[in-house]
Amino acid sequence: MAEKEGKKNLYKGAGGLRIGSVILWILAIAAEVFAIYLLLTTNEEVIFKLAGSNYNDTNALLYWFIGILVFDAICCIVAALLWKKANRIKPSKSKNKFVKLVWDQLGVIMCLVAFIPIGILLLRNNDKLSPKAKKILVAVVAILLVGSVSASIDYNPVEPGDAQNLETLIERHYSEEELTRDENGNIVVWWTKYGKSFHLDENGYHIADSATKTSGTLKEAIEAGRTDPCDYCVAEIKDLNKEDIEGIYEEDLEGAEESLDAEPVEDESLDDAA
Repeated sequence: MAEKEGKKNLYKGAGGLRIGSVILWILAIAAEVFAIYLLLTTNEEVIFKLAGSNYNDTNALLYWFIGILVFDAICCIVAALLWKKANRIKPSKSKNKFVKLVWDQLGVIMCLVAFIPIGILLLRNNDKLSPKAKKILVAVVAILLVGSVSASIDYNPVEPGDAQNLETLIERHYSEEELTRDENGNIVVWWTKYGKSFHLDENGYHIADSATKTSGTLKEAIEAGRTDPCDYCVAEIKDLNKEDIEGIYEEDLEGAEESLDAEPVEDESLDDAA
């Protein structure tokens, strides 16, 4: 039970962000359904009862459609940004490439769902809109669709336990006073020549007196084969995230691991063997 609660605490915030995304996508789809209803309904009273419209205002429907489409785009973009942020905290652990792709790019899929049906209907003959109004709306749909999709694409999807995921978790569970950053704002970690762990505290007793201490970003540490968070200075992440990071880099770093194992350990009391 304690471990389960710990994991919930580690990934705290991801669920709320995803709920926010789902709510915004529901609003986007609701707006789309309303727009489709306005296009298809034969009840003219519904159209002319819209706020700001009257029988003498031939552009009322055009204005309403543009407003609905902009609202649709805003909901889709914000939802996708929340979804991507949630994935930085708790990415999908699926080994199925298709499932992983859908999960990572769900924002793009929802943009397509929210705009393509309206675009198709607008391209059909519809006597509610003049040819000029129809061209304007098709152009608006195209622009908003391209913009929404571009903003929703996850150009750098996160894997469980990769540098992005670990950096996000560390930032959420450690204060800035406990972190060191380089000139580019990346978290700096330390590791030793013969150890397999990375450390947040260069003065921790595992590595304080090590003559082979090296510093770098989390990405550099992982590329160097140091995929194991320190049992002490990164304990909160290490204990709760072990099953997620376990084995992620085994294939890519097999050679590096063998190289590390082959090196003689001069002094384990000085060099981290955690």
